[in-house]
Amino acid sequence: MLEQRTIVREHKNKALELMGMSETPDVINRPLLPSHDVISH
Repeated sequence: MLEQRTIVREHKNKALELMGMSETPDVINRPLLPSHDVISH
């Protein structure tokens, strides 16, 4: 699970960079949220 969580976290960071969102710290503080949920917002 640790490896999978790391991959998802990296995917979120890349998605945030591409979207240019300023909520990066907020997402990092809540790594339990699924990546698709973050993108849907």
